Amino acid sequence: MQFPAPPLTGAHYRADLDGHRGYGMLAVLFAHAFPQKVTGGFVAVDAFFIISGFLITGIALRSLEKGTFTFLGFWAGRIRRLFPALIVVLFATLLLGMFTLAPSEMAYVAKHIAAAAGFSGNIVLAGESGYFAALADNNPVLHLWSLGVEEQFYLAWPLLLFLLWKRMDRFALVLFSVAAASFVLNVVQVRTNPVLAYYSPLTRLWQVSAGALAAYAVQRRQPFFTPRVADALSIIGPLILVVTTLTFNESMKWPGEWALIPMVGVVFVLLVGPDAFFNRVVLQRPVAVMLGRMSYPVYLWHWPLLTLGVDAVAGDAAPGSVALRSAKIGAIVLSVVLAWVTWRFAEEPIRHGAKKAWAVPVLVTGMIAVCVAGLAQFAIGGKVFLVPNGAESLVAHRFDGYTAYRNGQCLLDPARTGTTFGDCTTGPADAAESILLWGDSHAAHLYPGFKASLDSNVQFTQYSMGSCPPIPGMLTQGPECARINAEVMKRVAANPPDRVILAAGWHGYTWSDVEQTVDSLRALGTKRIDLVGPVPRWQKSLPVLLYHSMRSSDRGAPPERIRVRQASSIAAIDSAMRVFAERKSLRYFSPWSIFCSREGCLTTTGPGPESIVAWDQAHLTPAGSIYVVSRFAR
Repeated sequence: MQFPAPPLTGAHYRADLDGHRGYGMLAVLFAHAFPQKVTGGFVAVDAFFIISGFLITGIALRSLEKGTFTFLGFWAGRIRRLFPALIVVLFATLLLGMFTLAPSEMAYVAKHIAAAAGFSGNIVLAGESGYFAALADNNPVLHLWSLGVEEQFYLAWPLLLFLLWKRMDRFALVLFSVAAASFVLNVVQVRTNPVLAYYSPLTRLWQVSAGALAAYAVQRRQPFFTPRVADALSIIGPLILVVTTLTFNESMKWPGEWALIPMVGVVFVLLVGPDAFFNRVVLQRPVAVMLGRMSYPVYLWHWPLLTLGVDAVAGDAAPGSVALRSAKIGAIVLSVVLAWVTWRFAEEPIRHGAKKAWAVPVLVTGMIAVCVAGLAQFAIGGKVFLVPNGAESLVAHRFDGYTAYRNGQCLLDPARTGTTFGDCTTGPADAAESILLWGDSHAAHLYPGFKASLDSNVQFTQYSMGSCPPIPGMLTQGPECARINAEVMKRVAANPPDRVILAAGWHGYTWSDVEQTVDSLRALGTKRIDLVGPVPRWQKSLPVLLYHSMRSSDRGAPPERIRVRQASSIAAIDSAMRVFAERKSLRYFSPWSIFCSREGCLTTTGPGPESIVAWDQAHLTPAGSIYVVSRFAR
């Protein structure tokens, strides 16, 4: 694959690409604020990768042509482009967190602020994304993973350009080969390790390379299309992006093959040039161009405001309520306002003003200071202001879910391929009764309760995998779930237990498919099948929720009961599962009915932080597990 090699001619500023980024930024804002309405906002982030590859490659190629390219100059340009706004936002997020977060939240956020300052947020997220990772959705710097991917790419990219510069006839072939290898790795890894596929720069390299190839082609001034074709493609490209943004969703394996579709749309916009109809008439509208020029600081500001800001002013508001919608819209408006201030007074003066010798060293020092501050906060466990009276022990307590649930042995991680169960059976071989507890982590969190309540003459086995309900043949949860469920069924067939207990976080699945499991177990000779319904789901980690409740009320002890935001939906699942159990002649255990009443759901079984019933949004502590299992009918 080769392009003709006439002399390079510089392609200067393209307002249509800023307009494209402006519309893309709107998609990101509304997708993050209202994910039920705009389900494919992640498409816009992928588009940013491609546009970035186009612009940065174009800048580097022009510098090489003029003979002004240096590695230090390239990286200094990246520092002037990225550091000013990022330093401002990271410091502001750290400070805001100290006034609004609980210490455990602050420590978690501080770790990710330090990672973002080192452009390694994607690596940290990939490393902690096991089933018991902290709840990333509430991480105010979660969105900076994409910045890490980009800059890791640009560490090596100028070296490749420099090596290929004197053999530009091979440039397209080499880059196409790199992109193809990255895409194949992406397709494979999205099936074997989807978390790594999402965050790894190696599986995103093909997207940046697509933009780089487009930059090379445009720099060569190859006439790709007639004016009419270019006009048509200028409409088709954005239309592809609009459709995919509104129809794609997080259930798709991403990036994967599906990511090719929006890539084609972006490449059309890049290749047809600024004079094509849609690029000229729509993408170059002043408002869109201005938003595009500010898109980087808007992107930086929007997620801290949608997490920390919205939670601070409307944390107790019900989903879909006017108060919550208003808070989110306010966060979007404020992010644009703060982005303009940041762009006007921090980013632009350094990026396009007089390039003083002190700019880069000062910026590097500032970023190191952010990183050190984040690491210090993480090391001390999160230093916050306004700690409520009586919350010290609550703040200091740490729950060990790995040991309590027998994680890695009897609760497997779906992100780790090929794992199998260890010794997950307790009790004598000649026990009077054999029991199998089977399901996802919501089965595993019942183990401490059963361990405490069962007689010594019972043989008890736990088989569980995170995010994997006890429904053989269910493919939507990935190949590891299907494989491990098939293995459990083989073990049941080889040695049928007297009693099987099925438990899962049913709200996340099509729970009615468990009927297939019930029928299969009965066909294998299982005498008794019990079904455990859903537990309460808290707005956030229960200890953190209690901390904030104590802060707002200034009471010296956590409240015994708190109303659950998703009460109606969980109660509906509980009611439907009870009817299903009666129809199938199963014994039904209802944690929802045990924990919850009209006054709210139980938060603690006694004094002290060790008595709190859940350690995150929905997983029980040993105290909560013992409390609920002891109330199951014998």
